[in-house]
Amino acid sequence: MLGIAVTNMVFRHPTVLAGAAASLNEISKGRAILGLGTGDGPVYSQGLKATPMREFEAGVRMIRELVQGKAIQFPTGKVGISFNLRPPPIYVSAEGPKGLQLAGRSADGVILGTGFDLRVYEWAKQKIRDGAAEAERNAGDIAIVAAGMLCVREDGTEARTIVRNRIANRAHHNFCFTYE
Repeated sequence: MLGIAVTNMVFRHPTVLAGAAASLNEISKGRAILGLGTGDGPVYSQGLKATPMREFEAGVRMIRELVQGKAIQFPTGKVGISFNLRPPPIYVSAEGPKGLQLAGRSADGVILGTGFDLRVYEWAKQKIRDGAAEAERNAGDIAIVAAGMLCVREDGTEARTIVRNRIANRAHHNFCFTYE
């Protein structure tokens, strides 16, 4: 697979993201994915706010319709894109209960940034299942990508030193931005 791990709809409009994802999908002969998030860390660092969940879900729906070849009506006219391949899958980056349920309702996959703790993974899976049930979808059709920190070294102290800053950054992210 080839794609954008996580981007947001604060810096890029959903129509732009749909066009980029469909183009990448065509260039890669159907191997592209589009990863979306509300835009927490990068957005906040620019003094902006993340996309609220309701708007984010509407944006995911808009992107899905566009990559499926449907036109979207705007006040200035209709916008649409057309490509010859199946639409690229849409993955949602989520850690909190609302985001995970949203992913279950509307995404092809979830990028789960909570690490590798099995209890947290099972909790997240249940939230995804809850969202899928709301949308009458089969939760088994939703891919889950578990993202976490890993560093292999013979010296454990060296490995911990290498990933220390990244783990601190992830902990800050999870405690500050994932309440939804």
